[in-house]
Amino acid sequence: MQNASHIYRTLLTLLIGLVGAVIFHVIGFPVPMLTGPAVLVSCAGLLGLRVQLLGPLKPLCFTLLGIVIGCTVTPDALRAALAWPLSFSILAVSVVCTTLLCRWGLYRLFGFDWATASLCALPGHLSFVLAYSEDVAANTSVVAVVQSIRVLFLSLGVPAILAIFFAAPNFAAAPLPTLNLKETLTLTMLALGIGGVFQHMRLPAGFLLGGLVISSLGQLSSLVEGRLADPLEAAALIALGALIGSRFNGIQPSMLKSAFFAGLFLTCLSIVVAALGSLCAAAFLDLDLAILLVSFAPGGVEAMAAIAAEMGLNPAFVAGHHVWRLMILTLLLPALGLVKPQR
Repeated sequence: MQNASHIYRTLLTLLIGLVGAVIFHVIGFPVPMLTGPAVLVSCAGLLGLRVQLLGPLKPLCFTLLGIVIGCTVTPDALRAALAWPLSFSILAVSVVCTTLLCRWGLYRLFGFDWATASLCALPGHLSFVLAYSEDVAANTSVVAVVQSIRVLFLSLGVPAILAIFFAAPNFAAAPLPTLNLKETLTLTMLALGIGGVFQHMRLPAGFLLGGLVISSLGQLSSLVEGRLADPLEAAALIALGALIGSRFNGIQPSMLKSAFFAGLFLTCLSIVVAALGSLCAAAFLDLDLAILLVSFAPGGVEAMAAIAAEMGLNPAFVAGHHVWRLMILTLLLPALGLVKPQR
């Protein structure tokens, strides 16, 4: 019976996500297959509905998104990667500045305790941050809510900013043939296997990386050529949006009210620092400002890469930067002294 209820809630969540995608498509909001489900599923969770996705759907969703990204990897894209080290260095500085400024604001302006302010301020890596919070006497629930608000707002805000401030023709992607059923199944099975290995190695966004690696190798070796069928890509985006929204499942209104403005503060400050970092990188590199902004904005790896793919930017470049951001957080969190454990 419990499995049946999980399946029911998953189907209901996906149905709500589909309705959200249709609504946002009708009103013309950017990347509707992602943003629509994120908003409507969030609202459903806040209204008391038990929204969730079955565990096996998450790696499948991330793997399919990785394949979508890998399909864009070309020899020209690899040659452009020679410019990435400098961009990575600027991103590292941006991550540190975002963390320090957000921590100061949460501690001084919002009255968060030092440990909670430090972990809320970290731009990403939610699962790692929540695990760390158990060891430093932080308020884990507040950290989860504030971080989830950041991810939701950035998933909505970045497409809107791109649509408003950057010309649409810049986002036009070259058409690719559609992968057939055999190619799709082969790539997916191989990518799931590699993604499982990456997860076991505790690499950030393991299944997304698995899909990216297998798909890009297939494209570069000419063993396969093309992209996922539109329905599969749309389904992966809807599932990702529903997953973002499901983070608000069971959150009490009182907690949401206290965390809302803190999350909004983090989002706005993060976007400002990301914009400054993007402008700095654009001054030294021959890269479009739009792709740098998506690469520097500290949203979820999968969401930002999906937004890049949908808007015709280079999602491999974007995903590479966001994985690097997570690696910075993983390696430098203890060394930076962001948290003062309470004894």
